[in-house]
Amino acid sequence: MICSLNSQLTIRPDHFTQKSTIMQALAVLLVISFIGLSVATVLSPEVQAKILSIGKKCVEETGVDVSKLLELQTGNFVEDQKVKEHLLCMSKKSGAQKENGDFDEDLIRKTLIDISKDPAKTDEIIKKCMIKKPLPEDSTFESCKCLYGEVPKEEIMALKE
Repeated sequence: MICSLNSQLTIRPDHFTQKSTIMQALAVLLVISFIGLSVATVLSPEVQAKILSIGKKCVEETGVDVSKLLELQTGNFVEDQKVKEHLLCMSKKSGAQKENGDFDEDLIRKTLIDISKDPAKTDEIIKKCMIKKPLPEDSTFESCKCLYGEVPKEEIMALKE
């Protein structure tokens, strides 16, 4: 997923200007949000670029107010339909969610295990955070909120070592 998981990837409004949308790259945070699990300082420049590219495309497609996305980086998940649509867009484009809205739990599990190194803890987080709601965008939004709170920043930062 592409959620911001206490991300170290800093998203600035200028990342989403008309000029910058021409540049290529794959998903904003988790925020950017979900590498869904974007943990930028531990991601390669290529992956960071890909994350930003997906984020830019989703900003264009959804028309989300970028200032509301920036709030996600601090854990402030604003109840806003366009924010939800943006997170769903990123989640789908990153492969964390299928077109029908179902989560690709195998992909998410692999990503989380890379962070936690603990399969049991990973399964616990997936069970708790892969929240199925009637609307796919609500599923993504609620899951991002949960993941943001469940994946400890220390574990993400440990990936750099």
